[in-house]
Amino acid sequence: GITARWVENQSGDTFENARFSARLLRADGIHRIVLVTSSAHESRGAHEFMSAGLEVVPAPVGGWTPRARGVLDFVPGPDGLLRSHAALYELIGEPVRELLAALHLRRQQAQPAPHSG
Repeated sequence: GITARWVENQSGDTFENARFSARLLRADGIHRIVLVTSSAHESRGAHEFMSAGLEVVPAPVGGWTPRARGVLDFVPGPDGLLRSHAALYELIGEPVRELLAALHLRRQQAQPAPHSG
């Protein structure tokens, strides 16, 4: 029953989401956001949004917590494979993001804050 004030639905990835969201939010004077995303994705996502000129308060969800171990916990399972996939994606994604930005192939262009008055 809550109507969103801002909706960004044009992006195809985190880079575009940060760019389009920053443009949308800055138009209303918003410069600080709470970034709610998966714990595995939070670091790279925060870098994209900060590069787009927003101040980011991280709010990761879905973190993995250790628990007691049994013998069967060392047999690969679907959850472990999914976590491994997500971890590898993010570990590879951050250096690739930095490389593309350094080569000026894909770089956020932070927009200046609008002047009031």
